[in-house]
Amino acid sequence: MKNYYIHLIRHAEAEGSDEGRYIGVTDCPLSEYGREDAAEKRRNYNYPQVERVYTSPLARCVETCDILYPELEPIAVSELAEYDFGDFENKTVEELENDPGFVEWAEGGFADAPRGGEDPGEFAARIRDGLRLVFEDMVKDKCYSAAVVTHGGIVSGLLAMFGFPRRRQSDWLCDYAAGYTVMLSAAMWMRDNAFEIAEEIPY
Repeated sequence: MKNYYIHLIRHAEAEGSDEGRYIGVTDCPLSEYGREDAAEKRRNYNYPQVERVYTSPLARCVETCDILYPELEPIAVSELAEYDFGDFENKTVEELENDPGFVEWAEGGFADAPRGGEDPGEFAARIRDGLRLVFEDMVKDKCYSAAVVTHGGIVSGLLAMFGFPRRRQSDWLCDYAAGYTVMLSAAMWMRDNAFEIAEEIPY
């Protein structure tokens, strides 16, 4: 039985990230540091060889693809876009600390939808569908190794929902332009909705 390898990679640092902004669906480009950091990692470390690259449609992910896999044309998957923070998008904690809606959301452990934002359960279902679309496309075309350049919360969320060994989402946080390789088979995915977490990347 053939195994498929999906390399889940977080995009490089985007503009505003170093200011602690809630950057979800806001379409920020990479920062100058982010571009330099991704290029340096590509020079000094090894990224998996892949047959194709899938990406969130947001600019910071597409730009990261262009740096890490310049020879491949990325395939955008809208279901793998970042979480929508609603009214709190592109704002810092300092800008929001006097907003009662933000305070209530934070005191609730961010478990509910932010005001005007995405429901966490709907977000989980959306990114699950994004992974399913990627895997089904790989199986259809007999593509056995692909990179998925997306967002940190999506990488850690997918690993926590479907990965073995089982760990909390916070245990799967990764650096910019880094991530994890997962291995799965069609039978494993159809029977258990699960994959094996193989190793960290880059090497």
